[in-house]
Amino acid sequence: MVTSKSIKKLISNYSNGKYSHAFLVETNNLDKCLSDIKEFIKVLNCPHVFSENCNKSCNLCKLIDLNNLPSIIIVRPDGMSIKKNQLLEVQEKFSTKPVYSKFNVYIICNAELMNDSSANSILKFLEEPEDNIIGFYLTENKEQILSTIKSRCEIIKAIYEEDNVINEELIKIANNYLQSILKNEELIINKEYLLPLSLTRAQIEQIFKIIFNYYLDFNKGKYFPGNILNENILLSELTVKKQIVIIEKVLSMIKFNVNIELLLDYFIIEMRKASD
Repeated sequence: MVTSKSIKKLISNYSNGKYSHAFLVETNNLDKCLSDIKEFIKVLNCPHVFSENCNKSCNLCKLIDLNNLPSIIIVRPDGMSIKKNQLLEVQEKFSTKPVYSKFNVYIICNAELMNDSSANSILKFLEEPEDNIIGFYLTENKEQILSTIKSRCEIIKAIYEEDNVINEELIKIANNYLQSILKNEELIINKEYLLPLSLTRAQIEQIFKIIFNYYLDFNKGKYFPGNILNENILLSELTVKKQIVIIEKVLSMIKFNVNIELLLDYFIIEMRKASD
């Protein structure tokens, strides 16, 4: 379901035969924005008259939801940046017309992480637009985007209301996960406990935010809210400060295309080192 008014306007413009070949989308929620962009792509490529309850047999919407449509490429940061070779690969794949849909569509997440080399490599799509190629540049700060990119895109904002309601189930998971780490010395906690839950990256990020807030409260008031720690578990002030730094780093890394399993293993290893 499309929730952003800006994305709804894109769909309305398309219905009236008006759309650009490239969009710079500034947003406060990349995950929700990407989901909305996919809804727009469904409308763009629908071989029928699009409806949200479509029961046509084309299977196009399902392929888009599963990221299995060959004519859609989603580019995410490779580590701490978007590399030139990632964007050259997009150009190579889109050198031919789409087969399964009307448009070839590329979506660059965290577009502000393109360096000069990678950004310049994508200018060809912007300077010589083709009718069957549409690009989306998603960013949380458009001021960090090169002016050569901004000047060639239609700039829109997709702003979402902050969800202040913390999922009670995620709080429970965060509590149990933290207790397990502090009590158990085995690295396999992630494989036995967290990974089998099939959580999304956004949910895992939320879990770490919950844990981070616990540590901040502990650092201020010398206690963990909700008695999540066994009375026998004692943490020194130095240990708490070290572990806060570790959690901050994990929260920073999780925004990039870092392997979640490796990141969770890193978290446990570093938390254990900090408590030695």
